[in-house]
Amino acid sequence: LHHKEEAIIAYDADKPVGMLRFKINNQALSFHRVSIDPKVQGRGIGKQLLNYLEYHSYQNGITELVCKVRMNVTKNMKFYSDLGYVISDKKILTKPNNQLLELATMTKLL
Repeated sequence: LHHKEEAIIAYDADKPVGMLRFKINNQALSFHRVSIDPKVQGRGIGKQLLNYLEYHSYQNGITELVCKVRMNVTKNMKFYSDLGYVISDKKILTKPNNQLLELATMTKLL
């Protein structure tokens, strides 16, 4: 079962302040582009988005959530780890400017 990419958007009154994009592939849901307006970061909006995503996933029979995180962005690594995500894979990619990018695949089973 493959689905098109979808988004979840968080609003403060009528103003969008956060979003993430996701795609379902069989029993796994992969999400990316989690972004929160810097003016409202630290208020739990990212956590609320992921809690909703977990609830939505569970209701639809999804058993696994997956995201990729840059390992050098330690606050993001900690954010996902604190929410129960564990590193399931690591890759080193070479960017076009020959810089190395260490990516962790982080997974949470529901």
